[in-house]
Amino acid sequence: MMKCKPVYAWLEMAQDDGVLIDPDDINHEAINNMWSFSPTEEETPQIHAADIVEFVGELIAARSSALVGDDGDEQEAAPFVLPVFVVPVPLYSARQEARGPASLEG
Repeated sequence: MMKCKPVYAWLEMAQDDGVLIDPDDINHEAINNMWSFSPTEEETPQIHAADIVEFVGELIAARSSALVGDDGDEQEAAPFVLPVFVVPVPLYSARQEARGPASLEG
């Protein structure tokens, strides 16, 4: 069970959203299935890497289940690729000055 409140709220929003399949227009499909999540400055200290890892795993499971369908047949979970893009905080920001530089070593 996810314990990080901001990340759990993101999961609730995304897992309840339908998955659009459009074999004729991949761009339409991609745009309609795209989500973006950004923590506020107050939420940022509450979120840890393990929370994001758990969020991604739970989201993949929820979206895969949505692709199986509701016809009652026993079906194998659909393969699901979840592209994740992480955008770094700008090098010189007020938050960096308060917290110090990020380490690239784990």
